[in-house]
Amino acid sequence: MKRPFIGKSKHLQDTILSLDHKWYVEFWVIRYYFLGIEVYRTKKEKVRYVNGKNGNSVNSQ
Repeated sequence: MKRPFIGKSKHLQDTILSLDHKWYVEFWVIRYYFLGIEVYRTKKEKVRYVNGKNGNSVNSQ
């Protein structure tokens, strides 16, 4: 993973699909950098609903 000099980086850690295949959960690790040093880290869970048969996802927070 590339470290930005100033800014943030997002890394998808894991994805869990529901048993009925209608939604899934993504687990993200977000790191904030200043002068190339990591100053803050957070984890985020994002639930996405699958739309129809083609697998398009709809964002939900």
